[in-house]
Amino acid sequence: MRREAQQLRELPAGGARSLFRAHELARKAIALTEQADHDSAAAALLATTPQH
Repeated sequence: MRREAQQLRELPAGGARSLFRAHELARKAIALTEQADHDSAAAALLATTPQH
């Protein structure tokens, strides 16, 4: 996710192409954040579930 944030900062200002790229990077960052949230929730659930 850090790479996507860095790429967003480095985008040139203006232009439809830059906006499209910014949108794609933002979507990717959101997806990575959601995946990380899901992974940490799953890990927490496994940690609290009794193992047989």
